[in-house]
Formats: sequence, structure tokens, C-alpha cells
Amino acid sequence: MLRHVSAALIEVEGARRHVKPDYSINPCLDPDTLAATFREQNQVVIDQFLAPETAETLHRFFADEMPKEWWTVTSRPHISGQDKPHFIRNIEHNAHLIRDSFDAATAACARGEFAYHFMRTQSNHYDRCDCAECRFREFLGSGELLDFISEVTNRARDGIRESFASRYDPGSFLAPHDDANNGSLTFVLQLTKNWQSQWGGLLHFLDDEGSVVQDVLVPAYNSLLLFDLPADRGRRHCVSQVAPDVPELRLSYTGWF
Repeated sequence: MLRHVSAALIEVEGARRHVKPDYSINPCLDPDTLAATFREQNQVVIDQFLAPETAETLHRFFADEMPKEWWTVTSRPHISGQDKPHFIRNIEHNAHLIRDSFDAATAACARGEFAYHFMRTQSNHYDRCDCAECRFREFLGSGELLDFISEVTNRARDGIRESFASRYDPGSFLAPHDDANNGSLTFVLQLTKNWQSQWGGLLHFLDDEGSVVQDVLVPAYNSLLLFDLPADRGRRHCVSQVAPDVPELRLSYTGWF
């Protein structure tokens, strides 16, 4: 069944708005087959999740069209030494802070601490921004998409708790963590084209102790990963460091239901 959001009404800052009809899920997907996989594995990878034109719109926006200063470097620990995130706007004036934050993050990772360094977007666009990301945020809250996710996971989904685009450049990484208390379901939409496994940037699933790798996923363009987050303990996972001189950007859109 074709799943469009053209007729969907959602709440945006207290006002009811129509979602534009240019984003849609791939109409060839079979929720029943996907639901069987999710029941068995507590996760599922949905290949070719979005309609091709929707995926291409998002890829083009994040890879080429979005102003570079809309990206924010997110790094942990803070360069002050505090165990908290550091958010740095991606502008030339902040180049020294970005370098210092990378050094602090990699040093903490080497000590076995939770650390990360990559770029992400934030919900700081102007009111009624009509960019590709803001339209996609509306799409994520549409009844059609939430109904589809509920069909696959066999659980009601009320909405998105948090979502953002991420960009991993050479050196970027995300150390093991469990996302406990972030939500009940994680989604990762891959928007990376032609990624190769030797470039790093691979998603690793670990056992609860973090000592055994249970599964590894290579970013595949227009694939949606859904995985369950057990209450209070989450699920340990990490993203390996991207190798130097990689010619592509590792782009994805991540969030929690």
C-alpha cells in the first residue's frame, strides 16, 4: 500500500500543519515480513526504506546543499575536562576549538572512557523553516510513518523523542554506549552512498559487557535500521572511527521513538 504523508496533519509548535506531499515510504515494502524479522531478532534492517526521490532529496541536502555552518560538532568529554558534551558551531573561527575537542575525545577514548566526536544537526532553525530537514522532521511525526513503524514493531509509537542528522568525517567515532533511557526504539536511516567497509564508520553491536562484538553493519544507502532498547539497560553499540582520507561523507539520520 502506498504510504504518503500528503494528507497527514501533525502538531508543530502548537499549530496544525499539512505535511508536504514530497516525502514517502517505499510502497513496495511488506510490513508483515519485516515484523516477523523484528519479532525474531529485536531488530530489522529495511532496505530501500524511502521512495527513491525522497532519499535523494535528503542525501543531496545533507551532502551538498545545507550550509556548512548548520552543522554542529558534538564531542565528549568537554574540552574543560568535564564529562559532558561540547557543542561547537562549524565555522572557521571555531577551528581551534574543534581540533582541541577532537584531541580531548580521542584521548578519553584511549583511556577507555565514553567519548565521541562527529557532526550533527540541531533543532535550531528559524520558525517555519521549509528546508529538507525540517520537512523530514514533520514526516517522522506523521501518522503514516508512525503507523508503519507500529506495524513492524507491534507496539504503538507516539512520536519521536529526539532526532538529528549526523556526519562522520575522517577521525569521527562514537565509543560504546547503550542509549538507556533514550526511548524504547532506535532508528538509523543511512544516507551514505558507496560506503566501503575498510573506511570504518561501522556500527557494532556488543554484548552487555562490551567485550564481544555480536553484529556489524556497514552503512548502506537508504536503509533503515530499527532496534529495540530494553528498559533501563538499552543495548550496547558503537561506531568505529572513520579512516583518514576517506573520500565520502558518512551521513545518517538518527533518533528514538
